[in-house]
Amino acid sequence: ADGTRPWMTVVVDGQPGPQTPTQVQLPVGRHTVFVRRRGYDVVNDDLVTVDVPPRFTDSPLSPVDLTFQVRQAN
Repeated sequence: ADGTRPWMTVVVDGQPGPQTPTQVQLPVGRHTVFVRRRGYDVVNDDLVTVDVPPRFTDSPLSPVDLTFQVRQAN
């Protein structure tokens, strides 16, 4: 594990989910995604909006890589 990358809780549509690094399956629609960890602040935009389009085939969507920069809180 990389000690310089703190684990964070992934919050999707206001519901806390798994911890990073992780993959989250989202249903069709618009979703808000952010990360939280006590003692750390997210740098820049801390809220990402993800639009999942309707699917007309069974082929999976390509993964969307979301990266958040964090810093230790003062």
